[in-house]
Amino acid sequence: MNEKVGFLNFYVQQSKDPLPLFPSERIADFVAALIFIYDARSQRIHYGNRTFQDFTGMRSPDLNITLEALVHSEDRWKVGQVLRDCLSDGQASRGQCTARLANRDGRYIFHRITLTRLPEDDTANGLILLTAHDITDSLKSKEEIQTTRALLDETEELLQFGSWAWDIGTNTVTWTSGLYSLLGYTREELAGRIGFDFYMSHLLEEYAGPFQEMIQRSLREKTDFSCEYLVRTRDGVVKNMSTRGKLVKDERGEVVKILGINRDVTALRTFEKEQERSIRELNRSNRDLEEFAYIASHDLQEPLRKISMFTERLKAKCDKSLDKEGELFIERILASAGNMRTLIDNLLDFSRANRRSNTFDQVNIKSVLDSVISELELKIEETKAAITLAGNFPTLEAVPSEMKQLFGNMLSNAIKFRKSSVVPQVNVQAGKLGKAEKNALGLSQNATFYRIEIQDNGIGFEPEYSEKIFQVFQRLNGKAEYPGSGIGLAICKKIVEKHNGLVFAKSLPDQGATFTVILPEKQF
Repeated sequence: MNEKVGFLNFYVQQSKDPLPLFPSERIADFVAALIFIYDARSQRIHYGNRTFQDFTGMRSPDLNITLEALVHSEDRWKVGQVLRDCLSDGQASRGQCTARLANRDGRYIFHRITLTRLPEDDTANGLILLTAHDITDSLKSKEEIQTTRALLDETEELLQFGSWAWDIGTNTVTWTSGLYSLLGYTREELAGRIGFDFYMSHLLEEYAGPFQEMIQRSLREKTDFSCEYLVRTRDGVVKNMSTRGKLVKDERGEVVKILGINRDVTALRTFEKEQERSIRELNRSNRDLEEFAYIASHDLQEPLRKISMFTERLKAKCDKSLDKEGELFIERILASAGNMRTLIDNLLDFSRANRRSNTFDQVNIKSVLDSVISELELKIEETKAAITLAGNFPTLEAVPSEMKQLFGNMLSNAIKFRKSSVVPQVNVQAGKLGKAEKNALGLSQNATFYRIEIQDNGIGFEPEYSEKIFQVFQRLNGKAEYPGSGIGLAICKKIVEKHNGLVFAKSLPDQGATFTVILPEKQF
C-alpha cells in the first residue's frame, strides 16, 4: 500500500498547481469525486480516497477489487478501450469516458471517468489514476431538456406553428423544428442557410414588400407586430401564414432581438371561407323561402275570397230551397274559409316576423301593454277578465309594431286558454335582471336586460310541452274548443329572437301558465 501511495504522491507533485505540504492521501480525501489507482499488472484497484471508500463500502486495508467488478457489464468495453489507449505507448497518456459504477448497495451510478497513466520508474509500471465524477444530475437535466424539446416539437407539429429568433446585431436567425416543417424542410438540410433573406424567398411576391416594410417600421417604432400573408413551401404548396413578433430590447431601449411565432392558418381560413359561403347560401335560401311563403299566402287570399263570396251568394239565392243538411254544408264551407283566412293571415305575420327589420326605436313597454289591453277590450268584457300590471316596465330599443304583436299574442292567449268556470286573471310583472339571473341564463354581464312575465290562471299544460308550444302549427288543444292556427307563439319567439332576447314558459295542467320574455335594453 505504501508503494502505491508513493506513486500518488509523485503524481500530485508533478501537478502544475502549487499544493500544501501534507500527504496527498489527505488531499484526495477532501475531493468529492472518486479517486482510485488501478494496477494494470495485477488488474486490481489498490487505492481509493475516502469518497471512493464510502461509495463502494470498502476500506483501504481490505481494498483489493477488480475494475471489472466495479464497472457495469455494458460499459466495460468503453473503459477497457480507454485503458488500452492509455497503456499503448511509453509516454504519459490520458483518456475519458462515461460509465456506470456499482455503489455499496449494488446500484449503478453514471460517472464521467478520467483515466491518467502515472509516470513509470524502476519500482512500478502500469499504474492508472482514475477520477470519477457523478453526472446523474446533469444526465437528468439533459434528459429533461431533450424530453421538453421533443414535446415542443410534437406540439408545434400538432398545432401547425413554429418559432424563430432573429439576432439583430449578428443578423443570425434560429428556427425551431416546427418552422422547418411548415416550409417543408428538415433541420439537417438547412444548416447555415436560414437567414432572414432565405425566409423572405418563400413569401409570394405581392407579400414580400409589405412584410419587409412592416419589419422595418416595427424596428423604427420599437413596437411588436402581427400580420398574415401567403408563402410557398419547398414543395410548391401555398399556405396562409400568420406571424406575431415581439421585440427584445436592451437596458438602453435598443432592439437587440426579435422573437416570432409563425402559424399555418390555411385550414382555418379555408373553413372560414366555407362558412361564409354556407351562410350566404343559407341566407339566400331563407330569403327565397320567405318570399315564397309571403307570395303564396298573399295569392291564396284571392281564391279564398271568391269561395267565401260565391258561398254567401249561393246561401242568399237558395236560402229558402235549402234543407237543413244544405244549410249545414254552407255553414261548414264558410267556417272553413274563415279558418283558412285566419291561417293565411298568421302565415303572413310569421313571414314578416322572419324578415329582419332595422327600424328600432325607443319603445315604452307599459304604453305597448296599455294599447294592447285597449284593443282587447271587447274580449275582456266578454270573459270578465282582469289584467293587472306591476313592476318596473322599461323603455327598450325595439321595433314598436313587433312589440305590440308580441304582447298582443301573449295576452290574447292568456285570456283564450281559460277555464270555463273561472274568471281569467292575468298578471303582468316587469323588472331588471340581476347578475345572478343573467349568469344563469348565459347572458352578457355588460348589457342590461329586463324580464316581463305574463302569468294566468288558465288550463295550463304539461311541462314536457314547454318548448313545443313555440313551434309552428303546434297545438295542444282542439280547434273547436280553442280556435287558432298554432302560429301565434311561434311568431312571438321569432320576434324575441330578432331582438336578441329569450322567451320560455312553465306550467302545470289546470294550474295556469307563466310566459317569461327577456329583452335587452339596447340592441347589440
